[in-house]
Amino acid sequence: MEKEEEIIKICKLIAVHQKNLYAIEEILATYGVDRPIHLLNSLTFEQEEIKRLQARLDA
Repeated sequence: MEKEEEIIKICKLIAVHQKNLYAIEEILATYGVDRPIHLLNSLTFEQEEIKRLQARLDA
């Protein structure tokens, strides 16, 4: 895969994970202190994936 194609693919993946992150944040905002653990885990996963993909872009 060419470098340019890989960059485009990574950018698309980052956009998908950002949309997921925003959706999870909106859902969590409706909860008080007692937030479901699966949502917190999903939030952490999306944040880590964005960081991982961003690191691939920066490399």
